Formats: sequence, structure tokens, C-alpha cells
Amino acid sequence: MRASSVRLYTCSADETFHRSRGAFQDALVDLLDPILGNVEVRERAAKGVYGGRLPSWWRDLPAEAAAAEAAAAAAGPPPP
Repeated sequence: MRASSVRLYTCSADETFHRSRGAFQDALVDLLDPILGNVEVRERAAKGVYGGRLPSWWRDLPAEAAAAEAAAAAAGPPPP
């Protein structure tokens, strides 16, 4: 599960939906943001997907990226 992206393979016989697929995907991202945008809720959702326990390989990539950005900001600019 990656909070930054979802890959959907969609096709529809409904031409109106097909033309509006981008809007559908934007609405889906907005709908999922409260879940995927919060560390605790994201982990709880992942546990639900994986039967109550996170697999050994599971990592919270957005939380790791945020921690790395915070560490880089705290370290200041690199030396010349």
C-alpha cells in the first residue's frame, strides 16, 4: 500500500464516465485522504487489510519520508 499512488485500470462502456475518469480519480483521492493522510489511521487500515497484523515487510513510506525530510531540515544545508 502506498499512500502516494493508486493504480486503477478502468474502462467503461459509458462514454460519459470514460471522459470523466480523471474527475472520478480526483474524487477518490479526496475520499481516501483522511485515511491515507494520517499515520495512525493508515496503519489501522493496513492492519485491517492484512487480517489484523502487519506483514514483516510492511513499512509506512510516507512517515519515513517525512522523518527523513525533518532530519535533513534539522541538519541544515550541506557544507560547500
